[in-house]
Amino acid sequence: MANWLESSFVTIPSVLLEHYSSVGLTPTEMMLYLHLWSNRNGKYSNPNMTKIEEEMGIDLNQIYALIQSLIDKKGILLETSYTTNGKQTHHYNLFPLIDLIDYQLSMNDKELEYVDEHDLIQSIQTEFNHQLSPMELELVKEWVQKYHYPLDMLKRALKETVLNKANSLKYMDRILSRWEDLGLTTSQKIDDYLSQKRQSPIKNKTTASSGQVNIPLEDWLNGN
Repeated sequence: MANWLESSFVTIPSVLLEHYSSVGLTPTEMMLYLHLWSNRNGKYSNPNMTKIEEEMGIDLNQIYALIQSLIDKKGILLETSYTTNGKQTHHYNLFPLIDLIDYQLSMNDKELEYVDEHDLIQSIQTEFNHQLSPMELELVKEWVQKYHYPLDMLKRALKETVLNKANSLKYMDRILSRWEDLGLTTSQKIDDYLSQKRQSPIKNKTTASSGQVNIPLEDWLNGN
């Protein structure tokens, strides 16, 4: 046991093992890819196919069929180069699989981002009972894509806005800014803060002439 522990090891990015199936590779194809990786120089591999045949326990025809499948799935790329004396050589570029997985993960992030944004917009429009203007939509986009506010935090801020009869995105933005300053990004922290805040409720003033309630916007700015 000690002898093989002292032999060389193959180092491979964990993201390849975690996500190869998400881009359509089979376990056997991934095992072949690992053999190619263990024989790489930089991003290229020019392996001994006979050795791989012995190590994987499958014949050469199957090996080359798997390689063709990896090429078809854009996991590897067969490239040709020429030596200084003009001799043609072939090698496998192994980095396309990394690029493929990286692209897949970035698309997943964009899809999640879109779902959050779309869900939030629908909720706001339902609560406010009107369509958001282009400027308001841009503000929501900033919340999700620029400031990365959690969706639950956004929905709690919306609920607080509606409870205060504000129905204003500016009011909601002030709440979010205040919560961010206080580090209130989880439901539990927000609940604790609001519970403590409401122990000293603010008395809303009513304008006699209009009967409208004055929403204390400064309360969220000052933390009173």
